[in-house]
Amino acid sequence: MSSTICASAGFSACGSILMDAIVPSHLATTFTAPPPLVAGAAVRATVLDQARGPKIIVFKKKRRQNYRRRKGHRQDLTVVRIADIYPPGAERKPVAAAPAPKPAAKPAAEVEAAKPAKAPADDDA
Repeated sequence: MSSTICASAGFSACGSILMDAIVPSHLATTFTAPPPLVAGAAVRATVLDQARGPKIIVFKKKRRQNYRRRKGHRQDLTVVRIADIYPPGAERKPVAAAPAPKPAAKPAAEVEAAKPAKAPADDDA
């Protein structure tokens, strides 16, 4: 399966999302406000990663004014894998909950400190 990169929308990584505001691709190049949506269609995707795009340099200059400004910008991106595409009227599968993170293992020093101390043995022999 291939993955798709889109503008960041604040989704957590390794989560499943359902997008129901779908714009037809042949109409995505023309500008209409609001964009025409496919009623009832949906796309299920899995968020793989939150990444940053390449650095874009913005350079401004005014001739003969000693005015030069250089600024950089990086776009936040979300990498998603399309799992299912639901046409209008199709039955949708329920969203699976994201796996719960495993608790971190305690360091050995904390484990030893948590054990009860042994009572000293009486050796009367």
